[in-house]
Amino acid sequence: MKNKRPPRDQRYRDKCFPGAAKEVFSPDQGGFAPLPYVSRELLRHLKGAELKVWVYMLTRGGPQSICYPKLDVEEAMLAVVEQRSYLPEMVGTVCNFGGPESGRSVVKSAFALAVASGVAAQACDQARSYLKSETGEPCFGYYYERDLVTNRPIDRVFHCVAVKGDPEAGRLFGYVELFSAYRMLVGLADRYRGAPLFNSYAIDPCNGEELKLEFNLSLPDDELLRGISNEYECSAAMVAAFQSVAAIAQARSFAREQRRVAKAAWAGALAKLGLSPGQRMTPEIAMALAREIVSGMQPFLSHVVTTNRPRSIATETPSGNRP
Repeated sequence: MKNKRPPRDQRYRDKCFPGAAKEVFSPDQGGFAPLPYVSRELLRHLKGAELKVWVYMLTRGGPQSICYPKLDVEEAMLAVVEQRSYLPEMVGTVCNFGGPESGRSVVKSAFALAVASGVAAQACDQARSYLKSETGEPCFGYYYERDLVTNRPIDRVFHCVAVKGDPEAGRLFGYVELFSAYRMLVGLADRYRGAPLFNSYAIDPCNGEELKLEFNLSLPDDELLRGISNEYECSAAMVAAFQSVAAIAQARSFAREQRRVAKAAWAGALAKLGLSPGQRMTPEIAMALAREIVSGMQPFLSHVVTTNRPRSIATETPSGNRP
């Protein structure tokens, strides 16, 4: 009769730890379960609840003293302790809006607003020629020569699209701005004979609120054509636009974190001192409360002091290249 092959864990144990069978720990009968040496190193890093989970897992060894524990997720989550820390430096990212499809999306946005404003789709010959052919001539380009949003909010990021029809010049064109940073002129028709037209739409992507922006799209013909042809050098201006947007985002992030930290520090101080709302305040309590609040906010305050330095942003925008 063929002998039954030992269990996998037993084979591992016999191969790696000869004679270890004499040291098997039986959870049912109790006994001595030595911790691995690495536990000594972990003592410096594990908190109480984490150390409890570590020891628990080590003493769940099977019959061959090899542990493949079945983790109780709910129980483990109860032992989790939240720890927050701040990054020591800025996170780097590449801001890039490019490629044929993204460019077509820009043209479609202006095209759609023009049609929604009463322009016949067939009248937008430039846009149709570009959108209907994979090899069509692009009819849009970056434009930063002047700010076309005359009431630009200094504390909000927005998307916007505006269209203007000038039958005297035969021009129907649009202006599209994304995240207050990517700013583009779009040629829709170069033989426009419809009625004078202007329409716009803007939205705050952070909350979906529609914004009432004002535009000045009265551009000299040569400047408009150069913009649509993407002939302007705009790298420095685009970086400046991104820096303005980054400043808005950082200010919001700082205010949001400041509120969170202050609220958490207040709640933590009340809990630690055993105070409740409406309790009579004494000089001693006020002093103790102030100490605890400052202590709770210390990581945030230290982070603000050590990272209070000028910040910059870089974007990849090769001169002469469309999105």
